[in-house]
Amino acid sequence: MTENTRTDNDLLTMARFRQSLKLLTVDLRVKFGDEMLINSLRASTAIALIFMAQFAMSRPVLAGGLAEPVSEPAVIKPAPVAPLSFGSAYVGVQIGCSWLDHSDGIQSENGPCDAIGGAHVGYNFAPHGNFVWGGEIELDAADHKFGGPDTGGYAVSTNWEASVRLRLGYMINDKTMVYGAGGLAFTDAEMEGAGSNTHTGWTLGLGVERSFSEHWLGRFEIRHNEFGSETYDSPSGPIDVEFGNTQAVFGLSYKF
Repeated sequence: MTENTRTDNDLLTMARFRQSLKLLTVDLRVKFGDEMLINSLRASTAIALIFMAQFAMSRPVLAGGLAEPVSEPAVIKPAPVAPLSFGSAYVGVQIGCSWLDHSDGIQSENGPCDAIGGAHVGYNFAPHGNFVWGGEIELDAADHKFGGPDTGGYAVSTNWEASVRLRLGYMINDKTMVYGAGGLAFTDAEMEGAGSNTHTGWTLGLGVERSFSEHWLGRFEIRHNEFGSETYDSPSGPIDVEFGNTQAVFGLSYKF
């Protein structure tokens, strides 16, 4: 029922009440005379005033005599949550295990796994559809020790590794990305009694990265590094040494 319909019904009810009051007045004058009429009118007026007061309090009106419309409660919609994004600069740390590539000519002296750990800094450009690409620089402390026929029997050790890589990722959803990375790899190596060299090579890796919040990212990556050949002037003559390793690395990054 609309507000206009309810107002028309209320006015019709009051008009019927006034008409009934007039008929009652005439009937009382005929039956009981003017004095009884005055007393009856007083009582009827009091009842009418009470009725009208109650009616007015229960039906608030606006200017113009229209009933105040009943307002519907406002519906508060939650603010939309912006999807997480991988596009931004970031810094982080990583830790993992590195396996030296064994051959008949090179054997590790530390066991099958050498601990590595370090830091990284990078930038991902804003996603294009589901694809994300960017670059990353990484530096790790790496303590490899090895020797064998390919080193002339001399011990060789490394202290650090570094890489400059491009990354290309695919977003499975707004929180998870799989990616591939590749670029240049560097490491220092020192041969017993023959000095040190910096080896340059290549690196390739596959990983998965997940966004835990607006700023924090976690990753796991498997990568392979190959370090190119360098010549060492050993006491027994020049020796060319090249080697590689495979790594499993966990990382944590803060995205700006």
